[in-house]
This record gives sequence, structure tokens and C-alpha cells, in this order.
Amino acid sequence: MSYGENGQNQRTDSVVEAVRQDLLLRSQLGIAKYGMTLERTDLKLREWLQHAYEETLDQANYLKRSILELDGISFKEIEGVIYQVVAPKDAASMTVEQCETIGKQCRDYGNPLVRAFAAERIGESYPLSEEQTKIALSHLSDADLGRAMGEWMDQQEKK
Repeated sequence: MSYGENGQNQRTDSVVEAVRQDLLLRSQLGIAKYGMTLERTDLKLREWLQHAYEETLDQANYLKRSILELDGISFKEIEGVIYQVVAPKDAASMTVEQCETIGKQCRDYGNPLVRAFAAERIGESYPLSEEQTKIALSHLSDADLGRAMGEWMDQQEKK
């Protein structure tokens, strides 16, 4: 706690103070690395916006990777679960039983891979919410969902 001009207690936010320290450190590192401050005038507004945009894209990637880690899910693991059911890695040769098994696994509407599949299927940008994913896939039987997911996975492997 700190004291203001009138001697009364002023509360400080430790998180804000930590961010403030990070900002100062980041500024010092930038000055040391580039030999200039953000007061530089050699960049146009469009270039500043491009830098910010690229940093935001990086941030989105870091956030998504972290969310997947917290969820304990990786795309390779999900592919493994789907393909351990399907001996041939060719959706066209899957049996009805294999399609139904995969379809049942795809009813996990919180699964990021299922959500990405559903979004692409209805032409929306990923990510869909769990509810949107459920609605997008609700009209498919387990067998049809499994076959469609298998075909989609085959396409993803070819990309």
C-alpha cells in the first residue's frame, strides 16, 4: 500500500505493477537491441499497424497452443484416436462399424478437431462454440459423421 498526497492510503494493484515493470524492461531491451525508442519516426502508421497485427497473430497462436495444452489435447493425439479405429487410412474403405465408432467419438463437441471439422463443413470460420458444433453435426447419423470425419482427416493429411 502506498500513500497519496493527502496522506491517505492508496491501494496499488500488484498485477498492474508487474505489467508496468514488464513494460519498462521490454522498453530497455528494445532500446538495447534496436538502438531507438518507439518515438522513432522512420515508420509510417501502416507499418506500425502491420507490426501490431503480426504480434497479435503470434499471440493468437500462443493462446491456442496453451489452451490445447490445458485441455490435454493435441491434434496428433486426436488423429491417433481416430485412426486407431480405422486400420486403413482411407476413409473410402472404412466399414459401417468403423464409421459409427468414429462418429460416436466425434460427439465430443468440445474437441478442437471436431469443432474445426464442423466449422469447415458449414463454411464458418473456426472456432465454433460447442453448441454451434452440436447443431452443425446433429443431422448426421454416427456412421455418416464418422465417414465424413474420416474423409476430412484424409484431406487434412494431404494438405
